Order: sequence, then structure tokens, then C-alpha cells
Amino acid sequence: MPLDRSALVGNERLLAYLGDEIELGRLSHAYILEGPDGCGRHTLALSCAKALSEGNPAAEKIDRGSSPDIFELGLEGDRKTIGVELIRSIREHAYIKPTELDIKVFIVHDAELMTPQAQNALLKLLEEPPAGVYFFLLCRSASLLLPTVISRAPVLRMELFNEGALGDILCARSSDAAGMRESDPDNFMMLIRVANGSVGVALDMLERGIKGKSEGYSVICSLFDAIFAGRERFTMAVMGLPSKRDELPAVIGNIRAAIRDMIALKYTENAELSFFLDMNEASVMSDRFALSTLIMMDEAAGKIAAALEKNINLYCAQLILATELYDAYSK
Repeated sequence: MPLDRSALVGNERLLAYLGDEIELGRLSHAYILEGPDGCGRHTLALSCAKALSEGNPAAEKIDRGSSPDIFELGLEGDRKTIGVELIRSIREHAYIKPTELDIKVFIVHDAELMTPQAQNALLKLLEEPPAGVYFFLLCRSASLLLPTVISRAPVLRMELFNEGALGDILCARSSDAAGMRESDPDNFMMLIRVANGSVGVALDMLERGIKGKSEGYSVICSLFDAIFAGRERFTMAVMGLPSKRDELPAVIGNIRAAIRDMIALKYTENAELSFFLDMNEASVMSDRFALSTLIMMDEAAGKIAAALEKNINLYCAQLILATELYDAYSK
């Protein structure tokens, strides 16, 4: 069957490319699918598996998550990394013939958390894969993978949406979103901004009843208020931020967006805001900081964002963020 384009919003070029590769029998045995949580990486991998299984009655099990030939792998238990043991398990199953399909597909979640040893162990499979075996490595940033792994699996970057497009897509897929846009536009816009271009994140927030001000917006505003209460209070506020590996980068992104709004207002009263919803609120906050302070704070947050891409310990990242931001403020 051709690649199912209805399962994934946007990503037209990527879908067209993979669809052509499948129809021409040229699909690579491995791909790295890069993008934030909720961007459709997993959906795309499953769509490829279904297209590769065209004509097989057992393909319907792929959607139900019950196909014995589709393997979903990733972090186990409380572990922070993916070790060699998982790769050994993949290797063991890769050389066994499929049970129902004509292919086997291994989907590795959080692939960037594979240890160097695990990535090196995976190399042999990527270099000489068994016939009919496909690998999809799902990661937030391919830069965290070894160059040798990247050289053996094309990196496909998922498309993120601007605020207008994301809002339209969300309303088309959810009556709750359409209702919120009409009755509560401020919270709707904040939800869109916190989702950071990801349809999946936005839908998840809606399903869990999360509205922007209660989660993303007020947390960041409270953080900036806390800096005036002293180092200890501010450090406690930073350490209380969402701290999962897939949450902290987005939080830091929102911190930088707020800082940049405040910087922009130093130059013009009519700046286009990317974080704050209320111009007056943004102006009041901006007036509380010197321009040089805001610039140093943005640079500090940028350094931590870069460190997170290199897999820095999350606790250390939060502690350094608190120290760097407060030092910038107190200079």
C-alpha cells in the first residue's frame, strides 16, 4: 500500500519522499527520525511499516500495537540510558524470520540516550542488516548520536508548525480546541506557544485539560518574579521546574522567549511578542531588568540549552541554570 498520509499532519515532503522510496523498493534499512516529542516520529515509523506490509492481512495488527514483528524499544525501568543489553536483544531477534509479516521493524525510542557502547554495538547491524529488517531511531536531536551511527542512517527531521498553522490544525482535529479558541483566546494562544510547534503536545495538553496559563505561562512569569526574592528563593524556583529530559528544554525555550520579548521592548514599544500575551505585562516585566542583564540571562540560558543537547545531568543543568541566571541578574 502507499504510505498513509492521513495519519500524519503536515510533513508533506517527507511523506512524499518515503512513499516514493517504498514504492520503488529503495527504502533504507535504517532512518533517524529527529524532532521533539509529539511531532509524529512514531506515527511515521508505523506508517512505513504498514506500507512495507502491503497485502498482508496481518498488517492490521500494526495499528493495534499487537504485531509480533514490530518491536518497540527504549528506556527500561528507572534507567537514564539505553545500554548494550538492549542492542543484544535487538540483534537476537533481528536474525529470526518474521512471524506474520514479511518484514521486521525495530523502533528505538529516545535513541539519543543510547550509551556510546550501545551505539557501537548497533553499528554492525546497521552496516550489515538482515534482509527485510528495518530500524527507526527516534530522537530529539541527532547531534547526540555518534557520527558513525549518523553515517549509516539518514537523518529525517520532522516538520514543526508556526502558531497560525498549529492553531488551525488543532481546531480541525479537536472541537475542544475550536471552542477554546472562540471562548478563551488568551489561553488558546498560550497552549499553542507552549506546544512549540508540535501537534501531539498540543493535543495531549487538551486531553489532560491543561490550559496554558496554569502550566507554562504562569510558571515562567513566577520564575522571573522569584529572582527579586534572593538567590535561595530563585534557586528553589528553578529546581521546581519540570525536569524530565523531554520537558526541561521546552521550559528553557520559553524562558529565552520571555527574555527576548523583554529585550525587544527595550528597543520599541510595539515589539511583536513571542511569549507574553499581554503587552502591558511584558512591559512591566521588562522595566524591572536592565538591557545588559537580559542579554546576559539569554546567553546563560542558551548555554544550558546547548549543554542539554550533550546529555548533561538534568539536576546539574537546573542548578547551573539557577546560578547563571541569578549571577547575570545580580551583576
